[in-house]
Amino acid sequence: MKYLKNKVTQMITFITLLFITNPVLAEEETQLSNQLSQVTAEQFSGKIIHIAQAYMMPLGGAIVLIAIIIGGVKMLSGAYSPEKRKEAMGGLGYVLLGAILIGGSMFIAGLFWGVGSSFE
Repeated sequence: MKYLKNKVTQMITFITLLFITNPVLAEEETQLSNQLSQVTAEQFSGKIIHIAQAYMMPLGGAIVLIAIIIGGVKMLSGAYSPEKRKEAMGGLGYVLLGAILIGGSMFIAGLFWGVGSSFE
């Protein structure tokens, strides 16, 4: 019974706060929308592609490089254990798959972005 009473009290408090703050939030939202500038879809997609090329691809490449180094160290440390070598080779397969996905996704995104911008 106490659990139910606590939940009802929480719901009443939440609804009360929602109604009290709603006009304040609406006024702030109106002020914020007046300050924002209009951005076209082409500008937005160009910015996303630029961010992905400038920051995400080098980050993905660095992660792949670190994963390959870790896999190589695991392979060297398990040189005399077939089970550890097998585990390290499996991990390198996943790294290769991840690298292909990163490169392929950027290729496909560039392909679609290029096709879309050619219709302008």
